[in-house]
Amino acid sequence: MKRIIMIVLAVFASAALMTSEAKPKSKKVTIKVGSYNLMTSDSRVKHIAKTEGMSHQRYWCNSAPAVAAMVSDLDCDVIGLQEVCDSIWGWTGDKGMREMIEASGNKAYKWILYPNSSSGKISYDVAIGYKSEVFTELESGIYWLAGIFDRSEALPTAPKGSKRPCVWAKLQHNESGKIMYFFSAHFVVTSISKEGNAYNAENCIKYAEQLMDSRKTPSIIVGDFNAAKGAPAYKTVTESGRWFDVYNTLRDEGMLSDEETGWGTCNDKDETKWSHWRPDHIMCDGNFWPVSFETVRKKYPTADGTLHYPSDHFPIVAELKF
Repeated sequence: MKRIIMIVLAVFASAALMTSEAKPKSKKVTIKVGSYNLMTSDSRVKHIAKTEGMSHQRYWCNSAPAVAAMVSDLDCDVIGLQEVCDSIWGWTGDKGMREMIEASGNKAYKWILYPNSSSGKISYDVAIGYKSEVFTELESGIYWLAGIFDRSEALPTAPKGSKRPCVWAKLQHNESGKIMYFFSAHFVVTSISKEGNAYNAENCIKYAEQLMDSRKTPSIIVGDFNAAKGAPAYKTVTESGRWFDVYNTLRDEGMLSDEETGWGTCNDKDETKWSHWRPDHIMCDGNFWPVSFETVRKKYPTADGTLHYPSDHFPIVAELKF
């Protein structure tokens, strides 16, 4: 009898081992994500006109090669862009960022953008770039943050300036087959409307949750929130019970350098100093484990060969496991 029991147990153990081998545990993969406010060409013109000491090399026509070099060098697997306009996108003029990146030899990126106005114009828009060898685009789209999901319009009760877009993509990681959502957003600045800034955040996450198939599907929201830690818009996202701030998570764990924690994500318009303000964020949900974070404070040659910051914002990048 004892012999029979031992044989039965051995059979069950063998079957369990075969089942385990047939269904291996899902392997964690690491991706590099980024966010970058490019400073739209209209903003550059306005700020040069009113800012003493701001170099003409920061006009888009002069700064375009620096922006393209920065985005190319960041080498993100997926990146969200803010303040994209017709000139930056290459619909007008001959300084389209996408073409300049490709001309430099970096042909890895595919781009997602939807015009953000009823006239079809691209102005203060948001976009996504992803490496085609890393991800396959399954779906993508745009929605608006002023109370009307599918139109570039605002509810009559919407706060001033809240007609802002969010672009999204459902991506499949080619190597692992994992699926994730990625959102790029830009909330209205609080100097125009504090209420609109918070309203943008509320609609951003409300519509994001409606779009996603399941709470189990990994998701990342990046962008210029125009809100630092503790501001209502920031708290709307981080207190949602779904997304957390990669920067502050790693900072609280003591994993960031003094330079990283001591400065913000912007520079002054005249490029003389860095700011302490941190309006740019990478937010991910609990399906991700943050590995690293960096604010890239680097100058690049512009049209006349002099070194300048490509934008008044610095790009931020993070490595995430999921």
